[in-house]
Formats: sequence, structure tokens, C-alpha cells
Amino acid sequence: MIRRAAFVVMLLTANGAYASGQLDRMEELSEQLSKYMYEAMVESAATEGADVSNLKTMIPDTSWDGPMRNAAECVLDKYEDKIGQKGIDKMLEEIEDLVKQLKEGGGMQAFEAASSDMQPEGISEEESIAINEECGMADEMQRQMMEDGFVTELMKLMAAGQ
Repeated sequence: MIRRAAFVVMLLTANGAYASGQLDRMEELSEQLSKYMYEAMVESAATEGADVSNLKTMIPDTSWDGPMRNAAECVLDKYEDKIGQKGIDKMLEEIEDLVKQLKEGGGMQAFEAASSDMQPEGISEEESIAINEECGMADEMQRQMMEDGFVTELMKLMAAGQ
């Protein structure tokens, strides 16, 4: 669940628009998507009967820092080389639609659905993963997920069968 949700956010984060104003817009969308992902994970654990009161206090800050922004810029450069500005613009619109859906409470189902239909035309899933790893985006997303003990606490809840 954690790995799949992180991949979806990573994929969606990297598939935005590149120009400076659009990168800023992508940053805002990514921060929102990450926030919704963490909330959906908490909701999913609660649905399974876990006491999530502690987990709620550990949700990481989703703000981008310099390394995250640099990684995203690298990914966007490589995506633009493959799909062009029109493909990036289309993806940005799809991300905005997903954010609207998540605001309405799509939960983990929305993230799972996104992973199957948010791959930009012209870039395979394997290429996307390779680009994200090469640019350091995967590492940055993992670092963010590990902050504040959120993932550790979630794993404890899952291991306890809660």
C-alpha cells in the first residue's frame, strides 16, 4: 500500500509542467497530493480498526525543499524531451482533476485508480520509474515519507494486524 501510493504521487508529481510558473504550480499540486495520500493512509488504517490517533500526529510536512525541487526539475526536463510541452500540459490538467477528486474524499481507491491511468502517453511505466530514480525524485519521496516516523508507525499498525 505504502509503496504503491508513493509511486503514484511520484509519478503524478513528475508529470507536471516545466516552465518556472508551471513548476511552481506543480509543486503546489504535489504538496496537496502528498497530503491527501498521507490522510488516505491514515483513513485506510482506521478502516481496518487501527487506533490512528498517534499516526495522525506524524503526518510529514509535504512542502518541497531545494533537493525535492531540483529532482522535480530534472524529471520534468526529461519528460519534456519525451512528450513535449503539450503532453506535459495535458498531464498537469489530469493532476488538477485528481486533486479535485481527492478533495471530495477519493481516498486510497483514487490513488490506486490513478496509478493505472495517469501514465502519460509516450512514456512507459518503466521509463517513468527510471527517470524518477535517475533524477533522485524516488529518493526524495522516500525521504519525505520516512520523516517524523509516519511510515514506521504505519508499519507497526499493519504488523500488529490493526
